[in-house]
Amino acid sequence: MFVDVGTRRAALLDFAFPHKQHGTPRPRIFLKKNEVFYLISLGLDKFLTLKNENTFSFYSLNRNFALPLQSEMNQWNKEILRLAVPSIVTNVTVPLLGLVDLAIVGHIGNETMIGAIAVGSMIFNVMYWLMGFLRMGTSGMAAQEYGARQNGAAVPIPFWSGVGGRALRLALMIAAGMLLLQVPLRWLSLWLMGPSAEVAVLVRAYFNICIWGAPAMLSLYVMTGWFIGMQDTRTPMVVSITQNIINIVASLVLVFGFKMQIEGVALGTLIAQWSGAVMAWRKAKPRRPTPLSSEGERPTPQPLPCREGSEMPNQ
Repeated sequence: MFVDVGTRRAALLDFAFPHKQHGTPRPRIFLKKNEVFYLISLGLDKFLTLKNENTFSFYSLNRNFALPLQSEMNQWNKEILRLAVPSIVTNVTVPLLGLVDLAIVGHIGNETMIGAIAVGSMIFNVMYWLMGFLRMGTSGMAAQEYGARQNGAAVPIPFWSGVGGRALRLALMIAAGMLLLQVPLRWLSLWLMGPSAEVAVLVRAYFNICIWGAPAMLSLYVMTGWFIGMQDTRTPMVVSITQNIINIVASLVLVFGFKMQIEGVALGTLIAQWSGAVMAWRKAKPRRPTPLSSEGERPTPQPLPCREGSEMPNQ
């Protein structure tokens, strides 16, 4: 039994335009502060979860309408936040590999190299983006296995002999195909991008080095999906941050220390990709699912208090 949106809107109109009830000559145009707050509450009411406990009510000053606000997040909200925040950080750091390369080359002052890095980064971004099903498919299947194990005995879920291992073998086969077909892939990419002759020469040098990171990147896609399915988004975040730090340090040393220019940038990216893959491989250990408990269940929402004299609509 809850106050539906229609009842709330009717009450708000009566609240803002009292002439309909009291016979005032014209409606009041401006709303008071508490009335504006109530108007905002109509929109927020759809997004706030009602709780029996751990809530307090904010009542309107003139009318007895309440907007329940959560004083403490329940267990489900905390779990969602625990998974969401590292995922946001990880997604933010994804494009940094190409941006760091572009920033380092930009300090050299050669516009041809800047164009080559931009074209090369775009080529690999598209190639790896097309392989996104490895991460999404693995995360869904791993999460399904994780949830199935929660209802029974908490047996550790292996990576290598389970969903993760099968997805990893598929990823390595696709990466091997990329390595075998790197010459036609490079030609097709340059034909589609259409860079100038000077830029194309540098793009080939960048491509010939970075293509050897395909097994590492596709493996990272699979392992990231498996970690997410195992309710672990912190490990992909740590791997992504570490990968970007290694990329920055390695590229700076190779470009400015060893004067390798675009080859140094590509080699720094390659080192960072394989470092991240090795780090994720070492973290891919059997995970024991957390058993479900009755404490994680949501309490039944209670009806909102209503103004005196009004009836609660039937649901």
